[in-house]
Amino acid sequence: MKKLHYLLFFVLLVTSCASPKKYLVNQNYDAAIQKAVRKLLKSPRKGELMVTIDRAYKLANQQDLERVKFLEQEGSPRNYDEAVNIYRRLKNRQALVNTVTPFRYNGKVYDYQLVDYDQKLIQSKRKAADYLYAHGNKLMQNGDKESIRKAYEEFTKVKQYTGDYTDIDQRIAEARSRGISRVLVQAINHSHLKFSPEFMDNLLTIDNKGLNSPWVEYDFRDMDRRLQYDYYININLDHILISPDKSDEKDYTEQKKVEDGWNYALDSRGNVMKDSLGNDIKIKKYKELKCTVIETHQHKSCQVDGVVEYLQNNPSKLLRKVPIGANLDFDHSWARAIGDLGALSEESKKKCQVKAVPFPSDLDMVYEGTDKLKLAITNVLRNNRSYIY
Repeated sequence: MKKLHYLLFFVLLVTSCASPKKYLVNQNYDAAIQKAVRKLLKSPRKGELMVTIDRAYKLANQQDLERVKFLEQEGSPRNYDEAVNIYRRLKNRQALVNTVTPFRYNGKVYDYQLVDYDQKLIQSKRKAADYLYAHGNKLMQNGDKESIRKAYEEFTKVKQYTGDYTDIDQRIAEARSRGISRVLVQAINHSHLKFSPEFMDNLLTIDNKGLNSPWVEYDFRDMDRRLQYDYYININLDHILISPDKSDEKDYTEQKKVEDGWNYALDSRGNVMKDSLGNDIKIKKYKELKCTVIETHQHKSCQVDGVVEYLQNNPSKLLRKVPIGANLDFDHSWARAIGDLGALSEESKKKCQVKAVPFPSDLDMVYEGTDKLKLAITNVLRNNRSYIY
C-alpha cells in the first residue's frame, strides 16, 4: 500500500512539474497551451513560451479541423454530438491564446486571425439535438435500464443544446424515473421468538450513506405499495440460541489482625512494671478478624444467526446469500459477606457493594444486541453493493 502511495505521489509530482514543451512532445497540445499561457501571463519576458504556444496551437487546430471535416463529410447524424465538442474546443482554445496575442518575440509577431465558430457550433447543436432526441426515444422503447439511462443522458444534452423540444423536461423525468434501480430492504423473522414491529423497524434504521448512487435508491420501508422494486434484500433472522441462566459461586476468607485494647505489664510478683521515667508499662492486645466473601457470577449468552438474500425482480433471480450473525453476553458479578467486615480489603468491600440483578429475558437479550446486529447488516449491505446496478 505504501508503494502505491509513493507511486501516485510521484506521478502527480511529475505531472505538476511537466513543462509545456514536454506536453507538446507528448502531443498533449491543449495542456501545453494552457500551461504556457499561464506562465507567459505571469512572466511576459519569457517570450520563448510563445514558440511552444504557436506550435501547439497550430497542431491542435489542424487535428480538430481535420476530424470535424471528416465527421461532416461522413454525414452520419450521430457524428454531430462529437462535432459540438470539437467546435467548443476550437472556440475555447482560440479565446485562451487570444489572451497573450499579439506577441512579439525575436523580431516575429505572433498573431492569429479570429475565426467565428459560432455558426458551425449552432448548426452542430441543432443537428445533434435532433439525432439525440430521436435516438433517446428509440432507446426508451428497449425497456432495459442501461438503454433508459443512456436515453436520460441524451435527453439532458438535447436540453443543453436547444430549447425547441417543449416536452424535453417530461422525457428527462420519465427516463430518470424508469432508469433508477429501486431496492427494498426488509427484515423477516423466522425464529421462534416473537418480536415487536418496533424492534423490526429499528433493525433497519440504518445510515444509507454510501449505498445510494445516481441510479440506485435504497428503501428501508415499503412506503408505497404501488411502487415496483427492482431488487429485494431480505434480512432473514433464522436461528436465535439463548443459553439458560447460569450462576457460579466461589468463596474465600480474609483475615486481619487488629488492636484490641491493652494490658499492664506485670513483674513476677504481679506488680505493674514501670519504665525509666516511672510510667506504667502497657502492652497492646490484638485480635484476629475473619470474614468470608461469597462471590456470585451471573452469565447468559445470545447468538443470532441469519442470512441476507439478494433477490432480483423481473426476472426473478437469487443473486447472492450472505450469512450474518451477532452475539451478546450478559455477565454480572456481585458478592455478599459473612463475618466481620473489618477483615475485608478495599477490593472485597467494593465487590460487596454490587447488588444482584435479575437475569434479562430472552427477548431482552436480543434487544440488547440490536446495535451489533445492525452493524453486521450494514457491513453486508456496503460490501455487496456491486450486485445492485
